[in-house]
Amino acid sequence: MSCSIHLDGKKQIVDELDELQEPRIIKLMIVRLENQSEMPELRKYLKTALINISELPIGFLNICHELSDKVVLLDEIFGPKSVKGLHELLPKLSDYQFPPEIRGDA
Repeated sequence: MSCSIHLDGKKQIVDELDELQEPRIIKLMIVRLENQSEMPELRKYLKTALINISELPIGFLNICHELSDKVVLLDEIFGPKSVKGLHELLPKLSDYQFPPEIRGDA
């Protein structure tokens, strides 16, 4: 099966939010993917769809955010490419009111 998602479809998937302002469709896809009893074909199609959605930068960040506590699944879908998405989820030093001090004498 060939799976492609038009740009408007990717935007709709990313923009559809639930009551917690989180991407509803992406979360549902991940729940289905976590279910080990699913058909292998469906699992393959879900992973392909998530990879296609991740072509949008916000889609990639949303998927990495949803999978940040599911490292095995994150690695299965993206492999080493997920490091950039996880890095974007870390707080920046500029976000801290009192940034931690880094001492040279350890």
